[in-house]
Amino acid sequence: MNGMSKRLFVCFFILFSCLDLLPQEGPQHNRKIFDTWVSLRNVPGGPGGLAYRVGRLPFLGVFLRVVPGVTRGVLYEVRDSSVLLSNSRIRNDYLTGNFSLTEFNYLDISRLQLRRKNAELKGALIGGGIAGLAAVQIVKEIFETSSSSRKEMAGYYFWFGTPITMLGIGVGTIIGSVPIQIPIHGDYDKFDSQRRRLINKALLVHDLDDILRRSPYMMEHGSYAGWLIGPSFPVGDFAGASHSGNDRSPKTGYSSDFNLGMKFSQNFVVSLSGFINQYNLAEGSLDEVWSIGGFSIGPLFEISLREKAFIDIKPRIGYMNAELNNGAGIEKNGFGFVINPGITLRYNLATRWVLFSKAEHMYAIPGKGNDPESSLGFDNLQTFNMGFGAGYRFR
Repeated sequence: MNGMSKRLFVCFFILFSCLDLLPQEGPQHNRKIFDTWVSLRNVPGGPGGLAYRVGRLPFLGVFLRVVPGVTRGVLYEVRDSSVLLSNSRIRNDYLTGNFSLTEFNYLDISRLQLRRKNAELKGALIGGGIAGLAAVQIVKEIFETSSSSRKEMAGYYFWFGTPITMLGIGVGTIIGSVPIQIPIHGDYDKFDSQRRRLINKALLVHDLDDILRRSPYMMEHGSYAGWLIGPSFPVGDFAGASHSGNDRSPKTGYSSDFNLGMKFSQNFVVSLSGFINQYNLAEGSLDEVWSIGGFSIGPLFEISLREKAFIDIKPRIGYMNAELNNGAGIEKNGFGFVINPGITLRYNLATRWVLFSKAEHMYAIPGKGNDPESSLGFDNLQTFNMGFGAGYRFR
């Protein structure tokens, strides 16, 4: 694995390791505090006001402290037909009894919104860390040359790395702030179908195992993260890459892909892919390797085939970096915009585990790298990738 591949692998490993900081189901022995917003169905004088309407929006309402018809607290207990909210976010208060409870019957509930305590702060730290690592790599790839001094590179890291890191902090904060949406609309069937999900997030549980066994509904985790690996086939100009009369064409290689699907609501799912492809030369030593690394992001459209089988359609765009390492150093390199549409066949094997198979096309328009003399030498870079793997389901 070359230097670029190692750096990308570290970034994706950190992201995968930090998924537990996002809102998801907590185990029975490790109860988490979930901030909860209850939107009420019937509030006298409420529906006519602007604040009431804003507060009932699925996302904006969680940022407002006082909204008619919206009550904020901590999810304390889930009963047969109601939920209890506590007024304290301090864990020690539950040991001393320094808290009060408010009960809400399902008939009065329009929507529940839940978010793990301090999720926005954790999201900011994760986003800032990943963006900071990416900023260092991007600045190094673009600006570092053999004549660059430490002072010049420090200036580049500050002027270009700081806004990228701040952007990552902002994006992480937004992602961490997105609450889990549970619509009830005064319907007992909807409330009962979400009881297992709510019980998993409540502080007080009397007999969780017995309640879950009696529940006729199975809570599905809509988000997932996994790793896929499979063959990668060079296509077009890339398949016939040549330079100064020397054949530098790649053989069939492999594609390694970190795949993240984040389900924010029933109709809003985002797909993120971090990929590393490598190819040996058709005519050359084993030390001579083509490497392609980058990321792509876009919406995910889910088509249900049966109860546990789905087709995910993923139109994505992103950024890539390609280089040819001849064993002694970088012979060619380039980076630029990439279009990365794909289709994934997904099977939900268990409550927490999922199997994947994918087929995708990558079309990139690589610009010149650090040295114009070492540019890739062709107008576009295309590959067709297949992959198989497994993932972990959460949230």
